[in-house]
Amino acid sequence: MIKVITDSTANLPPQILEEFPSITVIPSYVTFQNTTLRESVDLTAAEFYRRLAVEKELPTTNQATVEDFKAAYSQILSDSPGATIISIHISGALSGMWGSARQAAAQFPDADIHVFDSRSLSMGHGLMVRQAAFLAQAGLSAQDILAQLETMKSHVQLYYALDTLDYLFKGGRIGIAARIIGTALDTKPILTIKNGTVAPYENHRSLSRAVEAIRDKVISEAQDKHGLHLSVMHAVCKDEAEKLAAEIQAKVIPHVMLIGEIGPAIGVYAGPGTLGACWWIPEQ
Repeated sequence: MIKVITDSTANLPPQILEEFPSITVIPSYVTFQNTTLRESVDLTAAEFYRRLAVEKELPTTNQATVEDFKAAYSQILSDSPGATIISIHISGALSGMWGSARQAAAQFPDADIHVFDSRSLSMGHGLMVRQAAFLAQAGLSAQDILAQLETMKSHVQLYYALDTLDYLFKGGRIGIAARIIGTALDTKPILTIKNGTVAPYENHRSLSRAVEAIRDKVISEAQDKHGLHLSVMHAVCKDEAEKLAAEIQAKVIPHVMLIGEIGPAIGVYAGPGTLGACWWIPEQ
């Protein structure tokens, strides 16, 4: 039996957790002043963005602890003795989550636990989690699943457009975008993931132009290809996300189509209005 563990930065939509009950999600922590809350447990995305708009100080985030992972692994091994665990997490270059999971796994030397660095974030990471659970449900071995995850890691693409740079400034992360925006702070950058870290891709004068560029890139790369796994991700702009998904689906037919909401641990830096897409196309 194979069980899949991930963390809340995967931003998995609820229907995926319902479809694949083998997935366990470990929450990140968000602290507003002196109150620490668990992402998606004590704090929904909607409540987070509501508070983000009115709080004077930017909240801080922390990864799940070694003890959190140890408890999760222990619970799975108690409920399903002999289970194999595949633990898939946000890029280790962006968070200590992967490190916490590895430290916890080392405390179970007799268990079959594989800790995997997605080298991605949000639904880029989430698509890998969904695929691992799908393959486990189909009866594939852990070795075959890990081999496909390695392939996905090299080919998943993720691009997102920021509506505001305020949160990158407040969070001390403006350096990520500075190379692309220069001094034109009224621009709308598209960021991507390269070698496991956030990197600039393009810069546009309006959010609509930036989103159109992402849409066109998906269509250009997926047209005439089969098996597209696609997710549109958003931060409290569901209508715009559904519009983007519809425009893409008017040109290509995804094998898997998801819409995920960017949660607090990533949204604290991306900010409301962020919209993007990530996708994976199996080798033809």
